[in-house]
Amino acid sequence: MSAITVARRLILATSLAVALISPISAQPLPNKGDAELASHRYHYQKAKAALAQKDSKRFKEHLGQLGNYPLRQYLEFAELRGRLNDLPLADIDQFLEKYADSFLAGRLRTNLLQVLAVRNKWAEYVRYYDHGTNDSLELHCHSLTARIKTGDKSALDEVAPLWDVGKSQPDACDPVFTEWQKAGLLSQELVWSRFNKAMNRGEVRFAQYLSNKLTTLKPKATLYLQVHQNPKLITQRQRFKDQDLPTQHIIAYGIKRLSRDLPTVALTNWQLYEAQQLFPDDLMEDTKLTIVKRLIRTGHKDKAQELLSYSHTLRQEEVVDELLREVLAEGDWAKFAEALALLDEKGRQNERWRYWAARAQEALEQSLAGFPSAEEIYQEIAKNRSFYGFMSADKLKQTYSLVDESSSTDPQLLQEVAEQPGMQRSYELWLMGNIQEARAEWLHASRNMDEKQLIAAGQLAQDWGWYATGIQTMINGNLWNELTVRFPLAYQEEVTKVAKDTQLEPTFIYAIARQESAFDASARSRVGAMGLMQIMPKTAQFTAQKSGIKHSGVNDLLEVEHNVRLGGHYLNYLMGEFNGNRILAAAAYNAGPHRVNRWLSPQGKEKPVDVWIETIPFKETRQYVQNVLCFSVIYGYRLGKPTSFLSEAEATRYL
Repeated sequence: MSAITVARRLILATSLAVALISPISAQPLPNKGDAELASHRYHYQKAKAALAQKDSKRFKEHLGQLGNYPLRQYLEFAELRGRLNDLPLADIDQFLEKYADSFLAGRLRTNLLQVLAVRNKWAEYVRYYDHGTNDSLELHCHSLTARIKTGDKSALDEVAPLWDVGKSQPDACDPVFTEWQKAGLLSQELVWSRFNKAMNRGEVRFAQYLSNKLTTLKPKATLYLQVHQNPKLITQRQRFKDQDLPTQHIIAYGIKRLSRDLPTVALTNWQLYEAQQLFPDDLMEDTKLTIVKRLIRTGHKDKAQELLSYSHTLRQEEVVDELLREVLAEGDWAKFAEALALLDEKGRQNERWRYWAARAQEALEQSLAGFPSAEEIYQEIAKNRSFYGFMSADKLKQTYSLVDESSSTDPQLLQEVAEQPGMQRSYELWLMGNIQEARAEWLHASRNMDEKQLIAAGQLAQDWGWYATGIQTMINGNLWNELTVRFPLAYQEEVTKVAKDTQLEPTFIYAIARQESAFDASARSRVGAMGLMQIMPKTAQFTAQKSGIKHSGVNDLLEVEHNVRLGGHYLNYLMGEFNGNRILAAAAYNAGPHRVNRWLSPQGKEKPVDVWIETIPFKETRQYVQNVLCFSVIYGYRLGKPTSFLSEAEATRYL
């Protein structure tokens, strides 16, 4: 069981016990006496239970004992929501006025709007709808219906953009679409536009449904669908001679689809079509970009580079970046220098490509147009707390620039922030185990804070053990140099113990945990990874068996000590698999050891370590490895144990 879970349970148990023994007699502490607060928590739980049992009398009795307890409004909200079908509008108005700026006010308004829509209470819907706070698509569609039903026909003018999208819209939009179509506002051009968008989104079944609404353009839709089934039809150019927009849509779609497998054939045919058709600029650019991307990914880098050299509009950041990485992976520094010339001014100022420009100048022993000397670039970038900054510092044999501006908040300001109603609600919700609502309250409460208040809020979150919330608060405020909050020494006892057991550096374990979950012990990923070190259930079983760790099941992964232990032992296993190389172990922790083995260069074609990292095929893993290496340095600083960015063995080994 995690220390925080234990603390939460002890606080609640103690609070309830004190309340039962002496609800009001304890000596008060600052802000609110322990006994009074314990009493409120006791009555809150009792009121909540009474509400669940629909015992109105008992609910009101306990509610009456709550005074100004922060979570009182949650009970009032729950009681009111239970009566929404009776539309107690006077009570709702009172709640919305009393708690106007609260998180729950917006939620209650949303719940009410849903009921009003079901009940067709359109006049009331118009009254309560607030586009600024109730901006879901379903509620917005209901608001248009409400305006139409109450005589505001101008709402029909806002429907076309909602209808003309390449996917099916929520059922809530159907009534307003029906009214819009009855008004004769659905044209064949709009149907075609949506059909084309659906095809380009891959929503082929939806596109087929839309094609049934076409009349004069029906044959074009049939041809479009045939091209989808057989992209090579697009090479029969005599079938696509019409000089109209639908034909151009078909051509562009067919060329893009053909480029998946035959990018050079697609390019040849596109150039022939360009000679006979005057395509709209946006369609032309989108098609060419698709071809360029496919050329890069299928090894036709020279053709891609040639196309980019002719067109500034095609030199989008993601495309040029991808080309540069592909050329870099080949190890041909002369070609790489040529590719760097495709960067625009923004790209040339990017520290990533400035670093690689310096590397190219060193390799070629010559300067590159548009860039300072390698020495000047390294000196400039080494000022940054970043992957390239630390790499540059190593090049120059300089100390790392950490840029720590951690503030010490005035205790009075810290107290003021802690006493804000939203913060108090957030803390009480956390104690009650309502983690998601606690976070929602925190974000709502901190959204309008100034910089000093945000720093105080971040420190408060850290003091409470909400490490991930503190980190997120610093990110929301762009407070990047608040290293104490951004890189907390969380769960130090657990990390130190596992480091000792495995002989891993604690900085490495900290870096992985920081990257994986930002120290959110309750984190669950979309794919099923759990806990502080985001361990997959199968990985947990494998590691437990291999390391002799008792593991009962997935719920164990939410306990900090157990999670850190399994994560540390799995990381240690990966270090063994990759000869103690943190770069490969970190990549394997993220993407799996089988992929890392596949990414390693063939014998005799190994890459320098920085090139290997830069050309990792998965963007997520590439960023992951860079972050983990940087975080290791930062945690060395935080622990007072300076750490090298790369060990000599890591820096000199080709991968």
